[in-house]
Amino acid sequence: MTKVMKIKVILIAGMILFMLGWLVFGKKKKIVPEMERIPMVSPTPTEIRQRYSDDTGAIYISPSKEEKTEIDEIVDLRKKSPLETADFVIDFDYGESVFAVEFKDEEKENKVGILNEWLKKNGYGDISEEFIEIRK
Repeated sequence: MTKVMKIKVILIAGMILFMLGWLVFGKKKKIVPEMERIPMVSPTPTEIRQRYSDDTGAIYISPSKEEKTEIDEIVDLRKKSPLETADFVIDFDYGESVFAVEFKDEEKENKVGILNEWLKKNGYGDISEEFIEIRK
């Protein structure tokens, strides 16, 4: 091999090594489009003061005075039912959670008025109509 050929081989080998080195160890930086920086908003905790009724974690909501009166009257009348009067029989239907009222005289007019009058007279005037069902 002549001296010129040796130089050509060395130059070609050097260029090959340079190109391999450049491919392997060259630019590692990936081109990523710059994104606009948006300031991060960190959530702040909201303090909620709740009263719990016991260790179960159930939230205790105390009923209003009117609701308490109605609840007390419902419980009291439910304890006394079935109750028979001269005009009707009142019983608590546990399946539907209502007081079932059956009038003795089917043809009597103003059944609702008679029932409401009896409820008020006996201390159950705060029981709402949604808890009373007139049946035949």
